[in-house]
Amino acid sequence: MAVYDLNLTSSLDGLLLSTSGPESGQDGGVSWGGESLSEAFNSTGEFGNMSTPFTQGPGVKRYVYPIMLPVIIAFCVASGLVSCAVVSATPWVRRPMSPTVRLSLSLAAANTVFAASVSVALVVNSYLPSVHNISTGMCVGLTLEAVRMGSILVQILHLLVVALNHYIGTLRPLHYAATMTPSILKVILVALWIIPMVGMVVGFASIPGQGYQSEGCQNNHFYISGITFRIVWTALFFGPTLLIIIVYCHIFHLLKHRGPHLVSAEQRNQLRRNIKVKMKAEETRWDEAAGIDCK
Repeated sequence: MAVYDLNLTSSLDGLLLSTSGPESGQDGGVSWGGESLSEAFNSTGEFGNMSTPFTQGPGVKRYVYPIMLPVIIAFCVASGLVSCAVVSATPWVRRPMSPTVRLSLSLAAANTVFAASVSVALVVNSYLPSVHNISTGMCVGLTLEAVRMGSILVQILHLLVVALNHYIGTLRPLHYAATMTPSILKVILVALWIIPMVGMVVGFASIPGQGYQSEGCQNNHFYISGITFRIVWTALFFGPTLLIIIVYCHIFHLLKHRGPHLVSAEQRNQLRRNIKVKMKAEETRWDEAAGIDCK
């Protein structure tokens, strides 16, 4: 569900919000075809006047946007409602909840936030300006983008923690309960939510003269065409993804080649004792049955 939303957003960025070659403009803004970012926003009502030759012209927007955007928004809302229904079922989950269940419910909540942020961003930054000619401030669009990107990181980090949780349970099953205690899990969940969200807002506000530090949030060169921001975002996205793949590959290797070593000596001894007791009971039962038959 989260991957579908991410693919949907990426496709939308390429179709509706693709750029036509950013260049440094005057007044500390970013120019798009000789036009500053603030002028482009005022003239078209869109976030940065990001358009392609296909979407240029009022005719295309007049007929395509009213049809396409509601459909995409409806898919995002449907995805968010499904995730919200999963989260709403929390009171009926059997107690005590395992760490995996808690992480899964928190992941569903993160997907709900992501779907809601994408839906609101499409309405505020694309649908209202293009269809109803209602524009909002640049800071609103920048904040929605920070929430959207932060929620993406929240989901990726949740998946990484779920993978590490499975890894600990596979590698050290006897120490799992002592490692993933409820108090430790609460700290992990709080960090998974706060660090990405606050980090994105701080990142958008930490560049001098750009983002939240620019007047009216009009100068967003670092985000629209900055190479450094793209490199950092790529590392934040693909880094945890690569770790998840490595963790599950190692789990598969352990289960395939080191299965007997995953069981401790104490567990093996107890298993042998249980087998001996079971075999002795079966022998006694067969002896009694044979004695009855002889009589």
